[in-house]
Amino acid sequence: MLKKLMAYVSVFAILTSVCVFSANAEDYKVIDSNSALGMEKIREADGWEYIIQYEYDKKNFEFGHDEIREVRVSGYNGTKSDITVPTEYNGFKITEIDAFPDCSDSVKTIRIPKEITKIDSDNMDKDYYGAVVKFNGANLREIIVAKGNKKYKSISGVLYTKDGKQLIRYPRAKKEKSFTVPSSVEAIWNYAFANVKYLENLTISENVTSIGEMIYNTSLKKLYYKNTKLKKSHFENREDGVGTAKVGTVYAFKNSGAYNYYKTNINRDSQYDNLKTLSKPTKPKKAEIKKISRTSKGVKITLKEVKCSYQKIYRYNSKTKKYEYIGATTTKTFYDKTAKSNKTYKYKVRACNKKNLLKANGSYSKAVTIKK
Repeated sequence: MLKKLMAYVSVFAILTSVCVFSANAEDYKVIDSNSALGMEKIREADGWEYIIQYEYDKKNFEFGHDEIREVRVSGYNGTKSDITVPTEYNGFKITEIDAFPDCSDSVKTIRIPKEITKIDSDNMDKDYYGAVVKFNGANLREIIVAKGNKKYKSISGVLYTKDGKQLIRYPRAKKEKSFTVPSSVEAIWNYAFANVKYLENLTISENVTSIGEMIYNTSLKKLYYKNTKLKKSHFENREDGVGTAKVGTVYAFKNSGAYNYYKTNINRDSQYDNLKTLSKPTKPKKAEIKKISRTSKGVKITLKEVKCSYQKIYRYNSKTKKYEYIGATTTKTFYDKTAKSNKTYKYKVRACNKKNLLKANGSYSKAVTIKK
């Protein structure tokens, strides 16, 4: 019995040993090998890296390297600027991007095909999304998801889950200085804004209730939290520090979770210069169109003076049967330069107040019509 037990112990020791080595010969593709899990990390000549996981032979206590169980894309080390994630490796279909998928600094655009249906850490629970830094190339400007992908989508180069409820990754070299998280987003993945170079102002929208280590190694001038219902528990409680993340000024509603989180300075990623109380602007009074006429510049709309930041003008669309926004003005006059002389138009207007990126809209005015 003892001999049999010792034999099992010996086999277990072999299976749990790890051997890591680097490729020296040009034709040697294995750059990392893990015998315990039966996996190899392979780099192909075109720069793509893969995780190959092999089937386990219970009878012989070994992994059969001629029997592939799974292939995952793990990174790109090539020189191209526009790359598409592979969906096939030696005849084996690929549907997953592995943990920590990095890319070389040459890459500006990453394209995710419709066949990719899993990005590592999708199985995280509702309060913890994605413990990985994804696509961390220094010059990455956009992530584009192919039409027909059932799990993911991209908007203006930013990566989201298909339903828009999770923001996965904001490209590190995206040129915009300001970004507002869409109102559909409820959770921001860990490191979603890691190492971003140009972003200065970040607004977290009102529906976000789960936030990871989103600003790892990132410096912002202004960080706004618009959700008054955020709780301190909605922020991950990290005890080991997450690198440098500096914010000039944090704006949050008093006694909200965001405010209390930064007030107590939980860990390194809550470093900031100033913490300011965010307050909602007052709702302006109802606006009014005083006069409407045709001029050489287009339809001239004269507005009643209302104490507000600006007034927004809407024009009725007979096809959609809705009033559509066409512009705003800080004065009492607005010209609809797209109006045609031989058409009838209906307009409405409403006043708006803006404060610290927050808006409060007044009621719509009565509709006013100008005929042909």
